[in-house]
Amino acid sequence: MANLSPSSCLRASWQGGVTLLEILIVLMIILVLASFMIVGLDIIEDRRSRLVTSQRMDHVLNRLAQIGMGASGSVVYELQTAIPDLGGTRRFERGMGVDAAPYVLPEDRSGDGSPDPWHHVFPHSDAVSYGNPVVSGADDRPLIMAYPWGQERKYRIGTWQGDDGDDAYYWDLYEQHVNNDEDFAYPAAERHRLHELWPRRSAQLLSYLGVVSDVETYHGNRSPKQAWNDAWGHPLIVAYALYQPPKYRGTNQSRHPDYYLQRAQDLYQYNRSIYVSIGAAGPDISPYAFVADWNINMTALWNHICDIAMPDEETTWNERSFHRNPWSGTRIASDESGERQVFLSAPVEFR
Repeated sequence: MANLSPSSCLRASWQGGVTLLEILIVLMIILVLASFMIVGLDIIEDRRSRLVTSQRMDHVLNRLAQIGMGASGSVVYELQTAIPDLGGTRRFERGMGVDAAPYVLPEDRSGDGSPDPWHHVFPHSDAVSYGNPVVSGADDRPLIMAYPWGQERKYRIGTWQGDDGDDAYYWDLYEQHVNNDEDFAYPAAERHRLHELWPRRSAQLLSYLGVVSDVETYHGNRSPKQAWNDAWGHPLIVAYALYQPPKYRGTNQSRHPDYYLQRAQDLYQYNRSIYVSIGAAGPDISPYAFVADWNINMTALWNHICDIAMPDEETTWNERSFHRNPWSGTRIASDESGERQVFLSAPVEFR
């Protein structure tokens, strides 16, 4: 038998085994496949988070719809009963003319010995929200409208002759507003944007709907698993505006105090409703940070959501949108960088 040299034995060993280059190639293939799997998992997780968030927003709207199946048949009435500072006036008692007993509200929910107050309507400074196009500076009250949002004004708050008191004040402001825009000369739809809906009763609304146990839990528990948060642990925002005509305060003694309520009922077949939109801030809310004042938090998050979801006129929800809606259901939008993603539902009217 011929003797084999050490070098020939080494060559034989490599020829029968795996080369170092082959091992490196296999490792590279494994790394590439692993990276594809990681990216795929991220996409799956993002889609799951989107679905979970949208489902939670839909659940809130479904719970609101269920309230209208109660004894009163009115979502707004039930909400006003449960949440005293929601806005508007819960119960009216019709007057019988100038010779009848004074027109009063029979309830005293505040406990101060006086009947519940009448509400003001837009554009009065006591009935405007943040960003209102007519009256600025009143950013601590919900928006209450004298006419259904998106529908033509079929009656007037005030008259061309000008009643005394609040009627004349309301109508003067309406005239100033619509006359500045030829597209919205009278008769016109009530002009508002989704940005103006009021977010500061989110905790109370979600608590009443049974989504969260109480206001403190809504403020303190940021778990992504909870139904009052989005899938990233940021709180759902429930923003709203009310439609409810005011008391007649003019000098025409032939009109009873619920004149506007009756006019609205005759012309629209209803005289109270609430417009609700749900927002979720998504995975990134920087540079915002939660502070002790939750009124500030909810306003900041709502503005953040609206600014990203409606960056231009093509996607802005306004009074025209009820007939030519820019989107239906929940809109998922990103900012210009694509890094911040928000969720915003089209407004739903509940009566």
